Amino acid sequence: MTEKTGKHGKTIVRGGVGTGTRTLGLLGAILTYARENGIIETNPAHGIRKAADQKLNRRLSEDEYRLLGQLLSDADRDDQLTTAAAMVRALALTGCRRGEIINLDWREVDVSNSCLRLRDSKEGASVRRKRRLRPTGFQLDGVKFHGRSSSILLFG
Repeated sequence: MTEKTGKHGKTIVRGGVGTGTRTLGLLGAILTYARENGIIETNPAHGIRKAADQKLNRRLSEDEYRLLGQLLSDADRDDQLTTAAAMVRALALTGCRRGEIINLDWREVDVSNSCLRLRDSKEGASVRRKRRLRPTGFQLDGVKFHGRSSSILLFG
């Protein structure tokens, strides 16, 4: 869209609904900061309805899964990449989100029922299935685990 802006020229606006939604989010955050710091009294962007995000339905093809498997096998042979490879493998096999895998702890691994019982996911409590969970987790031989108080994170 091109709009005449008076004697100083024109404004060229590019982007679609997604650009507008991200811009509104940024502007809202700036105005919230200004309100919290006493610069303005109210946030005029508060309450404006943003367009819904488009959900992506992209899935890997069979060839892409084959390539991913080969890359993960190669990464397993590099000591610096074994943990990252195990995490990517868990993402691919479970459909979990990145943050769910990063924060996954042993108490959420249900080996006997071949699933993950996530206590705190984006939708609240959630069950994610994997074909074969083994007592050692996600084939994590050689992966170092770090404990946090009473929980042990798988990939910590």
